[in-house]
Amino acid sequence: MQILKSTKEWLDQIIAERDLRTYDEAIMFLITERQRNLPSDFGVFSDMEVYVCTGED
Repeated sequence: MQILKSTKEWLDQIIAERDLRTYDEAIMFLITERQRNLPSDFGVFSDMEVYVCTGED
């Protein structure tokens, strides 16, 4: 796998800051952080109509 020198420098910085041992651990850290910050789709059903409370319910 090839990466840019600047990418390697960023990974090296993450390894040092997080006390990681490998580039794989640094990449997995980045993936995990990204997943933690994604919006949740829990309870969202795309085939259902949006419910709007009219006050009569």
